[in-house]
Amino acid sequence: MVNVGALLGLEPDLVVVAEAGTGDEASASVRRHRPDVAVLDVEMPGRDGVEVAQWVAANEPATRCIILTRRARPGVLRRALAAGATGFVTKSGPATVLADVIAGCTAAAATSTWTAR
Repeated sequence: MVNVGALLGLEPDLVVVAEAGTGDEASASVRRHRPDVAVLDVEMPGRDGVEVAQWVAANEPATRCIILTRRARPGVLRRALAAGATGFVTKSGPATVLADVIAGCTAAAATSTWTAR
């Protein structure tokens, strides 16, 4: 399995400030670090990435959420967007696509990014 945080850490204009393995850890990390962008796996244990994105939208609205998924199904996309996600990326794409989506989600030149695996 690819470590998304490690890949994004190779991008010169991104800083990964935290990683988490569950939805509850993801929510706690977003609250603690208040990143510009949170990359959330739709299949995280506990609360999934979409549920965390909904929590983030309600509790930390300055953080934008990108949902990462193995399969780009229309139902998951609709659910993610309804929850307040800003972006939606499949895991099969290159890390540069995810980095581009992160850059598109924020106007800041230097971005602090948080990932959930």
